[in-house]
Amino acid sequence: MLILTRPLPRSFAEAALSRSPRDQAPIDQARAEAQHADYVAALREAAPDAVFVEAPAADDLPDCVFVEDIAVALPRGVMFTTPGAVSRQAEVEGVRSALLRAGLQPRGALSPPDTLDGGDVLSLGDRGFLVGHSRRTTPGAAQALSEAAGLPVMFVPVPGDELHLKSAITWAGPTHGLLCAESARRWFESTVAPYLPGGVADLGGVTFLADALAANVVIVGETALWQGEDCPAFAALRAKPGLLWRRVNMDELAKADGALTCCSVIFP
Repeated sequence: MLILTRPLPRSFAEAALSRSPRDQAPIDQARAEAQHADYVAALREAAPDAVFVEAPAADDLPDCVFVEDIAVALPRGVMFTTPGAVSRQAEVEGVRSALLRAGLQPRGALSPPDTLDGGDVLSLGDRGFLVGHSRRTTPGAAQALSEAAGLPVMFVPVPGDELHLKSAITWAGPTHGLLCAESARRWFESTVAPYLPGGVADLGGVTFLADALAANVVIVGETALWQGEDCPAFAALRAKPGLLWRRVNMDELAKADGALTCCSVIFP
């Protein structure tokens, strides 16, 4: 296993190209740095044998900590993206250099005008990918991803006013299934569920959670990192065998539309 992260830049308080109107509180830089350090420590504890690759610090790139948008893990390598926000496209070179030095093989490429944010790419294992059609990700990019991975892609509109697909839904594997924000239930039931290869049951079912942050989980081996508000549905999910759940708070990064999956890329 290889895990990619990037230091939180000193300019992070200037991040958030699309600050959520529901949270306009100022970003506390020191608190954000402490939370990110706790997150990386949790990843290291969950995967002590993993190879950790840290892309170079880039204080002139406020959003660069969100490495998920820059590199997509594929079965036989990595696909580097062209972020939909032009101001973030300078983030790619540092990530590319770090992963190529680590020995990962690049797969596929995007051609203008196509753009892709990794936050819109939800891997469903050997079943393929769920890819969100957002302000940052185009249909041509979804097709290029499918060709690079050699796996099918289901291209769906991102629900509501969410920035990325994984702001609304993630997958905790076949034992724990999909986690979806309650606010996106109608979208999921009408737009996603009917078209999933093998159906929802084949992916382990779906749990709807009142807090969208809680629906964004990172699976590292047999550990699931989560944050947000607890609820009975989530408690029942965590009671299932197969995963060790660890709570990690990154609410300061959430002010910049960041969630747990945003800050790492995990290559099995």
